[in-house]
Amino acid sequence: MMNAVKYIALNTTAYLLSRKTIYVLFFIALFVLLITGADLYGLFTSEPSTDPKAMLSQQASVLSRMFITWSALTTFASIIAAAGIVYSDNKSKIVLGILAKPVARWQYLMGKWFGVLLFFYGFLAIGLLIVIILMLYWGISITVLFVTGVISQVMILTVYSGIAFSLSLFIAPMLAGGISFIFFSFGSLFEQLTNSDLWWASLLGSVLYYLQPAIVKENLLEKGVLNNLLDPNFSLFWSVIGENLMYAALLFFIAVIFFQKKDIIAS
Repeated sequence: MMNAVKYIALNTTAYLLSRKTIYVLFFIALFVLLITGADLYGLFTSEPSTDPKAMLSQQASVLSRMFITWSALTTFASIIAAAGIVYSDNKSKIVLGILAKPVARWQYLMGKWFGVLLFFYGFLAIGLLIVIILMLYWGISITVLFVTGVISQVMILTVYSGIAFSLSLFIAPMLAGGISFIFFSFGSLFEQLTNSDLWWASLLGSVLYYLQPAIVKENLLEKGVLNNLLDPNFSLFWSVIGENLMYAALLFFIAVIFFQKKDIIAS
């Protein structure tokens, strides 16, 4: 049963690897290097600081900014890929050949989404490896809070690509990706919109705020580098991570039910 999911996932990953997606990843790596390169160079060439706390603060800021930017751009790329992956199969009629075999529709969908995740998890891991190498070089401990921050970034990629993927089964891929991108990029503004003096703006903000995934407002990566002790809100962070993963799973489940009854040929 799960062999079909595995093969579809691996084929999807190979498909993304063979497409121009790889050039997007090169652009992400170059962009992150450009915005953090000067700071990294400054840290490597500066004289040893007499204030270890100040130096650690600078290192934490650069490292967290590097990985968060890497993760954010990777998440954005995953949203685009997830929104269009099933549409691409429908357009080329590949989906008909897959579903003509003894492959259930839920297996097909799970394999496609997992394939997208596997591809972008791999690129996210490259960014994390670079950060960890720098941390080890500078003698910075890898704390539990830092690991939580990394898992939080993985969760963000999973949830928002999942929103785009699931919505693309109901609506046009561009609209599905746009909605996911708006939640991802402007989600923190919706809470502020709820306090607007305009009733319609406040209502819109409230609706969007409760529709979107929960947001972790703390920079867990930077705090994880700076602090060896657990944050007082540690359990809350994990609750948000779990809640958002359940959010993505529920949306995917609804999308699967819809796809089971969808007329593939007509689409």
